[in-house]
Amino acid sequence: MSIGEDLAAARRRAGLTLTQVSKRTCIRETLICAIERDDYRACGGDFYTRGHIRAIAHAVGADPGPLIAEYDAAHGPPCPVTAADLLGPAKPVSIRERHRLKWGAGLGIVLAAVVGLAAYHVFASSHPASAVHAAARTGLHRLSRRRCGTRIRWSFT
Repeated sequence: MSIGEDLAAARRRAGLTLTQVSKRTCIRETLICAIERDDYRACGGDFYTRGHIRAIAHAVGADPGPLIAEYDAAHGPPCPVTAADLLGPAKPVSIRERHRLKWGAGLGIVLAAVVGLAAYHVFASSHPASAVHAAARTGLHRLSRRRCGTRIRWSFT
């Protein structure tokens, strides 16, 4: 007898339907039906197939040990996985050297800022703003306060 036939026979002996086994194991009915036909393609790999066989066997009251041993004999035992396989990098790690600050570029930026600031001060002191001086000549820069009834009004004089 095959694994699937053993599981189907054990399910029938236990008086369970596919739906009941599915609810007990949280495995889809279509997947249980496929396993009972010895079709393991939909299981998602050997690891999951072994888990499904074990869960179904427990649910129907069968011993999963001989069924798993039979599956391993037919499909090969599981490959051992080491911690280095799980925790190792997927690709080689490249360590890049830290970039050094380019002093020439930084010094050039600072020098340009200083020259620009100096040029601004020279230009601003030699050409006063004409609008400010015109306002000062006409007296618009003085604010006066007048009382109009209960309100205070501010205006230029």
